[in-house]
Amino acid sequence: MVKAFMQTIRILIVDDHTLFRQGIRKLLDAQADMEVVGEASDGLSAITMAAEQAPDVVLMDIAMPGMDGLEATRRILGSAPNARVVVLTAFEEPEYVMGALHAGARGYLLKDTDWRELATAVRTIHRGGAVLSPAVTEHVLDAFRRLSPPAAPLATPDELTAGERDVLLLVAQGCENEEIAARLSLSPKTVGNRLTDIYRKLGVSNRTQAVLFALRRGWIRLD
Repeated sequence: MVKAFMQTIRILIVDDHTLFRQGIRKLLDAQADMEVVGEASDGLSAITMAAEQAPDVVLMDIAMPGMDGLEATRRILGSAPNARVVVLTAFEEPEYVMGALHAGARGYLLKDTDWRELATAVRTIHRGGAVLSPAVTEHVLDAFRRLSPPAAPLATPDELTAGERDVLLLVAQGCENEEIAARLSLSPKTVGNRLTDIYRKLGVSNRTQAVLFALRRGWIRLD
């Protein structure tokens, strides 16, 4: 009943295991600020349901019958760019993680994630942040470090302003926009504008991609 009087995060769960979907639904529906608006068991159904329900956050499995979660993510974001997808899967191999990020996912979580961490991740994704399970983060960073730089890089560190580099470093440290604003004595709107400029210059679409891009080039370190 409380949910009727507050803005809630609308969630779509996509997974081919019925019991898993039902369990996640029960946990998230119990949150005062969340509402599961639909469940889908495969990629095609997810695309249809996303168009019908306009969810804020989509929890997307990878391995499903028919269309997999990576292709479903690309198609959902192609028609509903305001939706935010976080992959929730049992696979931690770097190729799956990077495939999800390239498809536009804002996060990658493993299915052994604690439900409280999952709820926190949903809120972070909804606010425009990005999340990676600790178990996959180092694998992904190692894979990006091994990649050779493209022949024609989209940007160099000098092409980012000093203010943009400050923001990018704090994003890499896991800070949300409000914390970045406080630490740099900026308004949250200014932080958002700088992030938009960073994405444009780097040719990426979200925080995770921007950080991985910068780590791959050696612009920032997380030692």
